[in-house]
Amino acid sequence: ERGFRVHHLSDCTCGRTILEQEHYTKEIFPIYADVSTTQEVLNRILTAERRKEPKMQIYRPLPIQGPPRASIKRKIARICQETPFARTAVILIGYQNDYFSPTGALRSVVEASCESVMSKTMNMVHRLVNSDVLLVATPIIFTPTYSELSQPSGILKIIKEIGAFQGGTEGAELVQQLVDLGDRLRIVPGKRGLNAFAGTDLEGVLRDAGVTDVVLCGAVTSVCIDSTGRAAHERGFRVHILEDCTCGRTELEQEHYVSEIFPLYASSVTTGANIVDEILAAEAGSIEDGYDIGAGSPMSVATSSWNQQTSMEPQISERSSVDFTSVDRMWSRVSTSESGAEVARDISMSPSGGIVSSLNVEVVKEWMRRNMDQASEIKDFQEEINIQIQHKLIDQAARMQRKLARLEHDATLAVPSVDRGRSGRLMS
Repeated sequence: ERGFRVHHLSDCTCGRTILEQEHYTKEIFPIYADVSTTQEVLNRILTAERRKEPKMQIYRPLPIQGPPRASIKRKIARICQETPFARTAVILIGYQNDYFSPTGALRSVVEASCESVMSKTMNMVHRLVNSDVLLVATPIIFTPTYSELSQPSGILKIIKEIGAFQGGTEGAELVQQLVDLGDRLRIVPGKRGLNAFAGTDLEGVLRDAGVTDVVLCGAVTSVCIDSTGRAAHERGFRVHILEDCTCGRTELEQEHYVSEIFPLYASSVTTGANIVDEILAAEAGSIEDGYDIGAGSPMSVATSSWNQQTSMEPQISERSSVDFTSVDRMWSRVSTSESGAEVARDISMSPSGGIVSSLNVEVVKEWMRRNMDQASEIKDFQEEINIQIQHKLIDQAARMQRKLARLEHDATLAVPSVDRGRSGRLMS
């Protein structure tokens, strides 16, 4: 995913079982790497060293877009304290015509399960479409000349050879069922490899929406689903993989990943295991479970008085920082008497708000009205403090300049007999 050529040593890697080792060596590693023995790789390395081959340009994904690492660490710490499905995103991977259309270039790869997977996926999506769950699609699309793949290997080499996912072709387009969702579906472009996070703004989209849990479905189980699931886990998200909404290349492969691989970093469930009901219940119950608001922020102080009146006890975190941008936007929108429904939606999407838009619109409007004055006073007080700090720095700089002038004057008087050059150096 970071552009390096990978070589797996089959005789220098340990599987948990002989069967697993054989399966990965024959079926999984060749998807993205060269599989060789130690002696074979050693001979190739020494031969290349003797020839001193020039460096070759290889495929490098676009840089990952997202928040700074320090910000990511703080948000991961916050996510660990949240309840399951506090904010959920369903990531739809590979739902494109080259996989799911009867004439798709890669239809044979998922032929055994694609019809069932598509049906169950859309049943789940239709149940979630009117909720606050974030629906995201990450299509893989290449330029017509595949200029991104200068020296591809494994599955990417096959994609280039057969002309799959070529930009501007029907095969690269999303399936019609997802297109029909319109603006309800968030499309994140830029995926040109196995991992939906690499080269895309997927992480930024999830962070901005305050997502805590990601649900993965699509194709292919051993390729993009596994790569994206591991990447999401490493970034601090809770990962849930729908085994009846993912396509393996074979039944054996699907069973192996569901029972042996996915449980290493994710929960593997079916849509029939009430996961959709659990997601909807968590979304609807977020207002009862409490808010996640930065302690000491105008939002938390203003919320406290309102909660005392409505008997909704907030769970204030120990974080001392909060994103004021979204708070400022909500203040300005309420002050211009915009729709309470839009305000509720903004609050639900705010990483510092944590209030779901399913909250009664009138409650949101009343909550904002009662606390506008107090929150504004706090903001004005903070601005006054900043001004005082600036004035203090200006005064301190003036005192330092006066002291410097006195020192220069004293130095001149102290060395009257010294030549001008030495006097200047001494003053410096």
